[in-house]
Amino acid sequence: MTDADDVVDEVPNRVERTQTEESAEQDYPIRIVPLKNDAPLSEDEKLYAEFVERYFTRNLVRDHMAPYVLSEKKLSKRDMTWAAKNYFPENPVMVRHPKTGLPVWLHEAHDMFLDEYRKYRFDSFRRTYEDYSRLVRVVCDHDKSFELETTFAQLIWFRWAIMYQFLEKCEEHQDEIKAHWQQAQSRRNQQRAAERAITGKKAKRAPLTTRFEPHMQVVRGTFEINY
Repeated sequence: MTDADDVVDEVPNRVERTQTEESAEQDYPIRIVPLKNDAPLSEDEKLYAEFVERYFTRNLVRDHMAPYVLSEKKLSKRDMTWAAKNYFPENPVMVRHPKTGLPVWLHEAHDMFLDEYRKYRFDSFRRTYEDYSRLVRVVCDHDKSFELETTFAQLIWFRWAIMYQFLEKCEEHQDEIKAHWQQAQSRRNQQRAAERAITGKKAKRAPLTTRFEPHMQVVRGTFEINY
């Protein structure tokens, strides 16, 4: 789709299964369809549908995306958003690029995809944006009981999160992420109380995310950017 998507469209390596286990847990393709009684997918939406259908399978959606979308995990979507935009920039974590295997900073990979897609097409929450991202259904023709209501923006975000091991890193650091958020909220509450004492007015709510601006350092030589 874009330069940010120049990565392998393969699902993560799976542990080898016995023939019995494989037959009991066979995986299948998924399809993206509109909500019932909703308008058919537009031509642009069909392109995005084909894009995510190439990557996701039923098991991948069911096991690695749905538990977070449906809030079945201790780690919430708010926690993951906070981690991407606040915790990891201040506490950098390095992962391997899914295509090249080269090390990349997780928060920089996130910001690169966000810059490419903007929030309307890259969002961990199931928010809808008119003319950009509406609610759709993920279905499986081989498993009629399987269905997940989501958005294109959320599908693209979780595609990135799985490919770049973001979910695993958030799980590893979830206690620190939650504590980091609590500390930030405590500081903000103190600031709001001080502002209200001075102005007599309720302070505006602070945004959940802020872009981290690292100090710039000049490095001489040549390099190649390969995301």
